[in-house]
Amino acid sequence: MSLAALAACCPTWADVRPIDAREALVDIVAVRSSKTFTRLFELRLLHLGDDVSLSEREIGNALPSCCPERHINPDGSFCTGLRAGKGITDETAPAWWDKLHAFALCQETAAETGFGQAKPNFPMEKPPKWRSPRRPLPINSDCATPTAKRSRSTPVASPQD
Repeated sequence: MSLAALAACCPTWADVRPIDAREALVDIVAVRSSKTFTRLFELRLLHLGDDVSLSEREIGNALPSCCPERHINPDGSFCTGLRAGKGITDETAPAWWDKLHAFALCQETAAETGFGQAKPNFPMEKPPKWRSPRRPLPINSDCATPTAKRSRSTPVASPQD
């Protein structure tokens, strides 16, 4: 039902071509508020159970293969919203397309401003800027999580303070 619902209300900036009952190819060219167009995104819709997942047809082609900051999951699928692909019906399909449109616009903005790499460099050749290789985070041996250094005699503030 999900793929059929999406195909039934496909917007003018997208083209859906069903492959079978569980998979469809989608081409989108989103329209910006300035009425200019984004690049062509060649996507793949996959319907499994009650979920629809979306990814590039060739993962890592135009977008990073994985980038949490850009809402691209480790498997290459896109996060277009919390449970956005769950239980799509005729009533919820237009909202799904709106989320996909916003996702495409955000991806274009991220690429144009240099946010996230177009193709990630794994393994990393150097550490990220936010972590200094000279000063590792202190580890609390009791729970193996980073903690601030504090002596045992330093009192901990109570909620009443």
